[in-house]
Amino acid sequence: MWTTQAQFADYIFLLARTDPDAPKHAGISYLLVPMHQPGIEVRPIEQVDGSAEFNEVFFSNARCPKENVVGGVNNGWKVAMTTLGFERGSSATTGHRRFQRELDTIIAAARENGKSRDPLIRQRLAAAWSKVKIMEINGYRSLTDTLNGTHHMAALGRPTR
Repeated sequence: MWTTQAQFADYIFLLARTDPDAPKHAGISYLLVPMHQPGIEVRPIEQVDGSAEFNEVFFSNARCPKENVVGGVNNGWKVAMTTLGFERGSSATTGHRRFQRELDTIIAAARENGKSRDPLIRQRLAAAWSKVKIMEINGYRSLTDTLNGTHHMAALGRPTR
């Protein structure tokens, strides 16, 4: 669910239980599944603006070659947490900039058409500004983790027993 740009993907990663007798976070493998095969259906999730960047992906008897196991059989949770750590690190450190540019454009338009004087619009713009700032601060936290080798941000996704 909510797989970004799945309609354009050649592969998708999938966590699959490969050892049903293993403890909770063991016995999971990280697979790179080819998307262009029978048994994979991608359904776009249409947003209010008509875009459909997110998708649901359904698997029905789809296959994955054993060569596409990443990090070894039953080691998928560790690979997934490493992937998540990198994703949080790279996109989180700079991702806020795109949103800041978009927000700056919206604020400029609101000033230009006089909507920036409307208290409700001002409140919404302030809320959006706060969210962008939170993204920026979290990006700095992630970057600091990377530079210090602490990886605390990646640890947020670590399972508890």
